[in-house]
Amino acid sequence: MYFSRFFSSAAATALLLAGSSCASGLSKTPYDKYALFAQQAVSGDVSTAVLVKPTWMRLQQHLAIPDTSDPALAYSALSSIVPGLNISVLQGDNSNYSLSGIAINNTASLNGSEIARARDCPSIEFITTRGANDSFEQSFWLMEMARQVMSRLPNGTSRRTETNYDSFTGNDMTSQVSSALNGSWWVANYTTLLAQSCPNTKIIMMAYSLGAAANIVASTRPRFPASRISAAVYWGSPLFSPGRPQNRGTAQSALGQFGLLGYRTPRGMQPKVRDYCKTGDIICTGWGNLTVHLSYANSSYQDETVEYLVQSVLEA
Repeated sequence: MYFSRFFSSAAATALLLAGSSCASGLSKTPYDKYALFAQQAVSGDVSTAVLVKPTWMRLQQHLAIPDTSDPALAYSALSSIVPGLNISVLQGDNSNYSLSGIAINNTASLNGSEIARARDCPSIEFITTRGANDSFEQSFWLMEMARQVMSRLPNGTSRRTETNYDSFTGNDMTSQVSSALNGSWWVANYTTLLAQSCPNTKIIMMAYSLGAAANIVASTRPRFPASRISAAVYWGSPLFSPGRPQNRGTAQSALGQFGLLGYRTPRGMQPKVRDYCKTGDIICTGWGNLTVHLSYANSSYQDETVEYLVQSVLEA
């Protein structure tokens, strides 16, 4: 009954907002955006990235997942919002995972070598999370940025650890959301274990595209050590949200392709985060093409990031 009233109210609100938007000349609703996107796709004006109409329509209708302490109701609500999502993967092994997906023992999604690595304390740890369809451990751009930052820091033990998740995914929203959620568990578990084991280690997070979504979701997990993060930088995030203090770039009022899912960087962590989005980046704005999305490397944003991370580490 509660969910029925909630979703009916949310749907009515969405329709009201859509109507008022058209009447007042405000920015287009996701319905309007999808229609225009479909027209442009036919004419070849946009990239071939798939935008799934049923999922968008449901997201606009339901707006957000209601808070609930009942696991069955929570998973049912999530399943209705993202059709086809593998709920069994989200639930995980009940003996190791809480409702939110964070491992109770902080090691459930880590292998033996990763556990040992998290407990072998460096002075600085760069946790990098690649975008979709990039090869594991070879996120070259993030690796190069980490190298540039390390080269400017005082002598000490610093290292880079790449997030271990399956980033090879299709263009449909369901598989990409599932991939980001799976990656978020690894980021949350590894970062939490590192923070618990190494109280003096400075932690830097860097993520691109789908990897940025994984990091943002990870930062919302219970017990995530937000206070231990020295700095975090994201580029081209599909969870990009307008009006956030951490927003950077030329499209600070954009809404990413997954933005309606509602995951946001926790308020207490926002001062440490820089979230870049460029006008025309189809992933973080929902408009444009993949060429812009691939253009963050070797841009002024890269130089800004290196300076920001160096200063963040020195001041931490």
